[in-house]
Amino acid sequence: MVTRKWRVGIFMLGVCASIIDACKTTETQTSGVESAASTDEKSTKAKDSKQIEYDIVINSTAEKVWAVLVDFEHYGKWNQWVPRLEGKPELGATVKAYANSGPHLDLKITSFVEPKEICWVDVTWFTNFGAGGWRCRRIEELPNGAGVRFVNHFEYTGIFASALERATIDFLQKGMQQENANLKTYMEKQ
Repeated sequence: MVTRKWRVGIFMLGVCASIIDACKTTETQTSGVESAASTDEKSTKAKDSKQIEYDIVINSTAEKVWAVLVDFEHYGKWNQWVPRLEGKPELGATVKAYANSGPHLDLKITSFVEPKEICWVDVTWFTNFGAGGWRCRRIEELPNGAGVRFVNHFEYTGIFASALERATIDFLQKGMQQENANLKTYMEKQ
């Protein structure tokens, strides 16, 4: 099991590596998007940011998927990665997210478009040190009633984004994939 001290240590090593990398070169790194179903270019929130994106087709309606996504009180019924959210599902609200391992994160809801999109940004202690994340969940209706495409998007932000990426990329990729699979299974059993 990964301890909090271990994560902080990895994060600090990543910060040092980022500073060293920045001193070695002035070249701008290109951004990349990873997607489970698509390699198309995606729009970015911040220039040259690292993005992770996974999508999955769910045999349900946008309204039903949306209702589950904004029912923070019952996340444990379907979400094994983030089984608990505390707060109100509304624009500008601060929400506490509890992942299945590690401490909670404070998130501010920056977009709330029913039944299409909910986004939030980290407002935790490490964002004050120049690293954070911006996350969106989008629901896109497919033609001819073929269900919805659920998009789970994460973008590293801040001057030390590459350090945060090094410390968390594996955790985020596995968690996002698990969350997508959990949502699909839950929705299709309804």
